[in-house]
Amino acid sequence: MKIKMMNLSFYILFLFTIFSIFFVSSYINKDSRLEEEYLFIQLSSGDTLWDVAEQFADQHGLATTQFIKWVEEKNNIDGNLIVAGERIVIPVKKEHISDTVLLVADGSVAH
Repeated sequence: MKIKMMNLSFYILFLFTIFSIFFVSSYINKDSRLEEEYLFIQLSSGDTLWDVAEQFADQHGLATTQFIKWVEEKNNIDGNLIVAGERIVIPVKKEHISDTVLLVADGSVAH
């Protein structure tokens, strides 16, 4: 009976370890997919998510409120509490950015 309990404990520990590895790797892959597909910007002083949504309106095709909700979810932030210097991902695919749009060192965008 004692051996069966040890085997069961080992089996449970093994499954927990496999699940943990899977969970961590999927979380890491999710972040790297965002990094590969979507544009990251650095917020400047005075920026709001509403302003950013309007600034990139031609590239994302979402309503402003949908843009803000997407940004809040993917960045785990509250749009009312953003900080200058913070780097966020926005729902603009890198492939939709034209060659004439440049991200300036201070986080602003030059056209």
